[in-house]
Amino acid sequence: MSVLRKYYPGATAVYGQNPNNLMYDNYFYCDGVNDHIEIQAAIDYCAAIEDAYTIIGEIGVYEIKGNLTFAATDKVIFKGSGLPALGTSPTTTGGTVLNCYDDAQITSGSSARIIFKDIAFNFQGTYTDSCIDLLDNHVNSYNCLYKVGATVPNGNAGNPSSTPSGICIAIGKFAGPSGVPMIWRGNLFYDSRQGSATANCFIGFGVEELMFEGNYLEPNFVITLVNPNFMGVFPVSSAVFSHNTIFTNAAWDTAGCQYYNQYMTSGSGKNITFYSNQFFTPADIANAHLYTNSGQMYVYGEMPIEVEGGYTPVDLSVGGAGTVYIRFSGRGYETWGSATIPNGTATTGNIAHGLVGTPTYVSFTGTSSDTEDIYASTVDATNIVGSVIGNVGGDRTVYYYARYSKVG
Repeated sequence: MSVLRKYYPGATAVYGQNPNNLMYDNYFYCDGVNDHIEIQAAIDYCAAIEDAYTIIGEIGVYEIKGNLTFAATDKVIFKGSGLPALGTSPTTTGGTVLNCYDDAQITSGSSARIIFKDIAFNFQGTYTDSCIDLLDNHVNSYNCLYKVGATVPNGNAGNPSSTPSGICIAIGKFAGPSGVPMIWRGNLFYDSRQGSATANCFIGFGVEELMFEGNYLEPNFVITLVNPNFMGVFPVSSAVFSHNTIFTNAAWDTAGCQYYNQYMTSGSGKNITFYSNQFFTPADIANAHLYTNSGQMYVYGEMPIEVEGGYTPVDLSVGGAGTVYIRFSGRGYETWGSATIPNGTATTGNIAHGLVGTPTYVSFTGTSSDTEDIYASTVDATNIVGSVIGNVGGDRTVYYYARYSKVG
């Protein structure tokens, strides 16, 4: 009997919906009823050959009504054949979609190394624990879609202090060599709902090092929450977040909702770095985005927050006992231009800077011998003023730069 594996070297299995492929002993036919049985059989088939294997899902929608479990210490590539069209429900065809219902978890024994790639997870119903529960594992994810339409009141992210609860996706790295970060890149996160009335979180990482890059996140909390955390990270050493887009859907139920800890919570004594992410939020939601229990958080190069109707600079508030260093570049956080010192005077007068707070750095540059000593004589929440020593001998153009940074 010929086997499909000859086209995929190593321990490989394929699941799909083409009955013509039943001739192959490593093709697992899914009939759209209880597809977790066939997919689990594909996992077990490969694991019996060796502990490093690849599971490939063909294009289709698969019904997952029971757990999919990887064995401890397995090295797994779990990949699909692409995602549904961006902006459409992941219940439609056009990619590899796993519809997971009511406590059907993606889970594993400890110390597994797992890569998710080119696949969509669509969680529905009510979960008494996390939808994805991969604590004590090393998990990378590339170009995947995670949609949680389920309520998840009690899932746990592996935070050493066992909080917050309500974690939809729980990822935690096992104790192993440092310097090998988890990488989550190019993923889409949609419609994160939780049902707990206290602390909640869509995705929680308990990791040594994490690189979270180029992802699109669209939380849509339609349930009134006290602390709707979108992401919690409790790293052993450090985490870097770069070039992500965080779009908070206007459909949030804001009654009694603090919109606090929404994007990042760091663990004790740890370093978190944000670089060149974009935040978009509706105007009717409080603006406290960043929270650190202790330790340091560094925020660089963030774009201004956009509210409905256009750009309005909104300050990223901070909370907790740690320190957050914010240095943004972009509208609302830095400004520059030219001003005039009229003939016979020694000052520019008020220049409205439009920043979100009192500038923390201001510089002026003169263009003539009688403006070379220009300095910032006034800096407040609304205006800056440039002044020189002695009146100028004609209308003089000067240039200014102002920046707002924050330590909180």
